This record gives sequence, C-alpha cells and structure tokens, in this order.
Amino acid sequence: MITSLEPALPFPDAPYRGIRPFRFLDQQLFTARDEEIVELLSKVTLYRAVLLYGDSGTGKSSLINAGLIPEVRKENFIPNRLRVQPFAGREIKVERMLESDGSQRVYLPSSFTPIAGDDYAVVEPESFELPLALFRQQLKQGRQTEPKLRHGELDAERDAAPRKLSLPRPLLIFDQFEEFITLFEEVQRGDTEAKRLEAAKVQRRIFVTLIKLIRNSALPVKLVFVFREDYFAKLNPLFEYCPELLDQAQRLLPPHLDTLPEIIRAPFANPQLRVHFLRPTEKSGSELSEAMAKRIAADLSQRSEGNLVNLSELQIVCLLLWRSPDPEERYEKRGVQGLLEDYGSDVFRHLQPELQDKVVALLATMLTTSNTRNIISEADLKLTAKSEKLSIKQYYDVIDKLCSHQIVRRERHRNLYFYELASEYLVPWINKLAADRELLRATRTAQEERRRAEGERRRALRFQRLLIVSGILLAVLLIVGGFAAYFYRRSVKTNKRLDVAEQKRTEAEKKEELALQKAAAAELFREQSSVAIQVITGQNDAEKLEAIDRISNWVNEGTFPPKLIIFLLAAQSTTENQQIRRDLSQVLARAAQTDVNLSQSIGLVAEANTSLAEKLPLQFNIYLADNSQRGLAQRASSALTQHGYVVLPGGAVGEGAAPDWDNELRYFRRLENGQELADILRLLKTSTGSSNWKIAHNPQYANSPRGRAGQLELWFAKPAGHLDIGFTDEDGKPLDGIKFTLIFEPADNKAVRFKSSAIGVTVPNGEYDVTISVKDYKDLRKHLSITANQKVEWYNLKLTREKPGP
Repeated sequence: MITSLEPALPFPDAPYRGIRPFRFLDQQLFTARDEEIVELLSKVTLYRAVLLYGDSGTGKSSLINAGLIPEVRKENFIPNRLRVQPFAGREIKVERMLESDGSQRVYLPSSFTPIAGDDYAVVEPESFELPLALFRQQLKQGRQTEPKLRHGELDAERDAAPRKLSLPRPLLIFDQFEEFITLFEEVQRGDTEAKRLEAAKVQRRIFVTLIKLIRNSALPVKLVFVFREDYFAKLNPLFEYCPELLDQAQRLLPPHLDTLPEIIRAPFANPQLRVHFLRPTEKSGSELSEAMAKRIAADLSQRSEGNLVNLSELQIVCLLLWRSPDPEERYEKRGVQGLLEDYGSDVFRHLQPELQDKVVALLATMLTTSNTRNIISEADLKLTAKSEKLSIKQYYDVIDKLCSHQIVRRERHRNLYFYELASEYLVPWINKLAADRELLRATRTAQEERRRAEGERRRALRFQRLLIVSGILLAVLLIVGGFAAYFYRRSVKTNKRLDVAEQKRTEAEKKEELALQKAAAAELFREQSSVAIQVITGQNDAEKLEAIDRISNWVNEGTFPPKLIIFLLAAQSTTENQQIRRDLSQVLARAAQTDVNLSQSIGLVAEANTSLAEKLPLQFNIYLADNSQRGLAQRASSALTQHGYVVLPGGAVGEGAAPDWDNELRYFRRLENGQELADILRLLKTSTGSSNWKIAHNPQYANSPRGRAGQLELWFAKPAGHLDIGFTDEDGKPLDGIKFTLIFEPADNKAVRFKSSAIGVTVPNGEYDVTISVKDYKDLRKHLSITANQKVEWYNLKLTREKPGP
C-alpha cells in the first residue's frame, strides 16, 4: 500500500472491521487500493472539487479514511469529514477522526471548532454540529489547526534549510452525500407542512453554499463528494451548475477477486502486527492461513458478479473466523453464507423469543421509504417501542445489545441520542426480516380466523344434528325449523368470516409480491443508472458502445427513465468518437420519437444549456395547417428519425400561422449549418414526394427558447386547390396568348389576397371575389369557392371589347 507503516500509530484492537469502514487508525491494515488512492489524490490535487461514487459496500469511506486522508496530510491539507443534515441551525455535522483510541483519545486537527458555550466546547466529542452561517464564517476566518509533528520530525524541521511554509488548506470531505437527497426526502414525505417548508429552505441553503464553495476560487478549500452510485442521477441539479464535476469524478469498484488473499492476510504479513493480533497468551485471536485465504476468496467469487467482491461480506467473514478458536473447523461447518447469517442473527439469539419480533420493528424504523439508512431520535424510537408494548427496561436492554453487536450506531448530539444502522450491508437483511414479520403476522391472523370459523361451524353442525334428533323425538317440526334457520344464519356468518380471513391472507401475499416488484424496479433503475454512467466513464470506446446498445434496447422496450437522459446528452457533447456520436444520435432520436417523457427531458436540457444543445442532434417541431397533412408529416418524421434527428411528438395544427404557398423548413439562428439545411431540404422533398419546400430564416425568435441551438420547425403550407382559365371573344372564338391579370380578394377570414397572370393558378382554400382584367376588354367579376385538392375550370370566359371613345 502507499502509506508506509508508521510506528507512532497505535495498533487497532482487531485485524478486521466487520461491517464498519476502515478508520484513519487502520491505515496499516488497508491494502490493495494503491491505484485508487493515487488516482483520487491526483484529482484532489488538480481540481477544486472531486466526485467519488460507487455501489454500497465497495469501500468508499474506507478509501477516504485509511487511504486518502493519510496522503493528503502529507500534501499540507487539513482533512475534514462532514455530513449534511435537514435541521435549521445545525445543517453541518463535523465528524472528528481519531489518531489514537487509547485511554487518552487524540483527534486529527480540524478546520472547525464547536460553538462557544456549547456542551461540546468543554469535552471534545467525536462529532459536533454547526449552523451553516458559522460553517462559512470559520472557513473564511481560516480556523485551521496546525498539524502536530511526530517524533523525529521536529529535529528534521529544525535541521532543514529555512523555507516559507504555506498554511494548510482545508479539504472538505462530504461523506455519504446521498443524504442530501434521502434525509430531505424523508422529511418531505412524513412531517408537518411547516417542517417540510423549513427542510426545503435548509436544503436550498446548503446547495447554494456548496455551489459558492466550488465556484469561489479565492477561498483556499477543496471538496470531495462521496456518495452511492445509484444517487448519481438525483444529484443532477449540482451538475447543471457545475458540469465540470462530471469530468472530475472517480468511480470506485470493489477490489478484484485476485487481491482477496492479500487483503485477508494483510494483518499477518507484518511481524509486529501478527504478534499483536494473535496474542497467544490471551488466546483471543486466530491466524487465517494462506490456504484458508485462498479458499475464502474462491467461495466469495461464487457470490460475486463480474469478478468483484462485497467488502462488507469479506470483513465480516474474516472477523468471525479470527475470533474462532478453530477457524478452519468453523468455516467447514458454516461457509460464507452461514457466517454472514450468524453475524446478522447473533443479536437475536441473545434476546428472549417474544422480543425478537419487536426488535425487527425497531430496526425497520431506521430505514427510509427509499430503503436507505435513516437517522432517528431516541424519542421517536421509544414511540415505536411503546406501540410494540416494550417496557422501558426491555427497550434499553435490546438497544444496548444492538449497539454492542455493531448492528446499530448510537451518537449523542446536544444531550440527545440518535440512532442509525451501522452499515448499508444490513439494509437487505432487515428488509427481509420485516417482510417475513409482516407475512408471518398476516398468516397467523388468517389461521386464527380460520380456526375460529371452523370451530363455530362445527358447533353449528352439532347443534343442527341435536335439533334434528330432538325434532324427530318430540315431533316439533316448527321448533326444529326455527332453530335450524337460526343456526343456518350463523353458518352463513361463519362462512363470511372465513372469506374475510382468506381475503386478508390474499392481501398479505399481494403485499409481499408488491414489495418484490418494487425491489426489482429499484434494481433495474440501479442497473440502468450504472450503464448510463458507463457511456461517459467507460474505460474504452468498445465498452461505451456496448452500454449504448443496452440503452437502445431499453428505449425500444419503453423502460428507460427520462431522468437518465442527461448522461446520454453529456456523452453526446463530450465524445470525439464519431461512431459513438452517431449511435447516441440514433438512440436519442428514437427515444424522443417514441416516448413523450424522454422527448421532454431532451428538450429541457437543450433549453438550459446552449453549448450542450449545439452538440445534440437537431430537433424538429412539426406544425400542420390542418389534419389532412398528418400522413405527409408522418413520412417526413420517419425520414428525419432514420437519419438520427430528433422529432418531438405532437404535430400541432397551427393553421393561423401556416405559410400560404410553400412548405417551409424554418430556422432561427444564423449559426445553423447551411449545408446540413440543404441536405434536410432534399430529404423532405424526397420523403413527402413534393418539391414545394423552401428554407426560411426567422430571426425574431433567435434568442428565445423556441430558437435555441439545434431547434428547427417544419411548417406545412395551407392546403390549396387549382383554377384553370380560358377566354373567348364575343363570337365564341377562343382567345389564345392574351395578357390578363387576376385579382383574388378574400370573401372570408380564411382566404388570402393575391394576384396572378397564369392560366393555371394554385389557390389556397377559401372564398374569393375574383376580378379579371384584359387590355381593351371590359373587366369580369366572378365568385370562387375552392377547397383543398379541388380543381375548378373557368373555360370559355366571354370577353367584351371596350367601345371606342368619341
């Protein structure tokens, strides 16, 4: 690994972290991440803000704590690990990092200090909260604490030649930054209107502060945003203001399976660490041999996808084996899956059976509706315990066990305790426990209803038989009939109760099926997000083309989410590969043609970002003069789509603004490619079978959303008929080659005034008063009513000569 073994650092108590991430203290154990550390360090050094994202369990927090922080301290940075919160007046949570966890705890220097007069100002805690205003103020005032020199470094500093030391720069690491979405969404869903409005304002203030920190180069800070990959799309508002972040991102993958033996053996590779962790006199630790490390790696590979491993599973398995007197025997009996189940279920084995169901209810409150970890106050947790009929003593007993088994993390803030799950790894396990609990309750209720109904039915049958016998013996048919009717009604009621019980059981099964469907939908969106991001961050062009092909299939199936279109548009605007550009153009064109939501997403991006719009495929709106032109519009739309252009759905009828004569290809900006416009014009003429097309420039809307870059319009001309004219003299002889003028005056609101001197005239729909003027002849006046595609013949119009003057 990059950071060399530092004797001044204390040894951790355990060689494996279980579900918890590696700490700064654990850097001596952190291995197999050299390339990732170098890449992240170089990005932090080069850029003002950096993104680090990856799936849950890939080791993002561990890479920060045990990999990046030791290295940036050498580069004269003061690292600060921060979290955001949806609470006014305490929007920023500062998490201190231990340098030593012995009896005298020592923390790494921080750029921030607690509020004066607060409880935390007296006893230095592992975390404290700051109002957003004070957070900004302390950054501006430069409240940095100089790093303490280790043994031996002081003499080196004294002996070194005099040099100018620059002040340390704050490095703001926003860990679990997906909480900027999840925690605020949770408040929006379930709190009062006042708190929802307040949370929205808090979120906006945090957002504005982050944008200013990224943009304000005068303030000497750097930022790292760490978040789960499936929240990439939801952070799009941040990327819209800071699009450069997309090029300053690092995607973290789990270590390759080939590195697992090295990770497993890391605590025993160094002689000092090996002696510390084995502690033979205490008999508290067992060494995992190289053979066992290889076996664990092979078994984990069976549970992995794409040669990638879940680090939480690896650390849990190794921790349990290290604690075992005979790790090989335990592994032989339980295997990977068994050990993982042991770890998750160990706390339940220490609880009374009647409490286990209630503990599941407590754990379920620590999940948000979007299946992420939720921070919950002790007051809210006690309300759940009360609803589950847990006594105060039982409540504290189970909470202490959950915390001691590292299932739940407890933190104190302002004399209040807050709880959250210790790791994302626990979320699927708790979801399964909660689903099993609901199913078991529904099944028990249905069984109880069925048993009660069956008992009533048997009693009813016994009474019916008794009445029949009594009726025979006593011959009191009337009484027997009355009792029989009574019990018959009871039997009917019993059957109804049975039906209700069966209905409840069916509803429970439907709920379970719905939960599975939601999980499948979430998994699909996660996969689609990963593939969409791969179009930008793929290692090579072949990988990006493969991702585009998968997205094309989703578009054809109508399952591609509109919110992920931003990644295709970003890739379209940044790639230099012509094949990728063409494939993306075709996918975007087909998406806009087939899905209104995807089309609107493309249009919104083009409106918001002019430079990006100039690199997107041209987009067309189609306007018709009337519905008779929809067939022609469809042919033009299909031809444009096949050539990679985007045709927005609709085809609005806009007769009032339609051209009177020629169909028009309208553009608004002088920057449009003239050659490409000519090519499109030829395409329109071919596809519609009409040469009646022309290019029209309309600069009126050049600076409006309608005239953004790459936005064009097709306007179909008003439908027209055809008028043919011929003349004769007073004797009925044809007059050929004479010069004449036709003046068409509109007689209704639809017609248009124009002149013509042709014997065959195209006339837009409408009612006209036509004046025919021929030199040396009297004017003729006729009324013309004409509709689309109608042919009107005015042959043999008789002209009368003007009488010569005196």
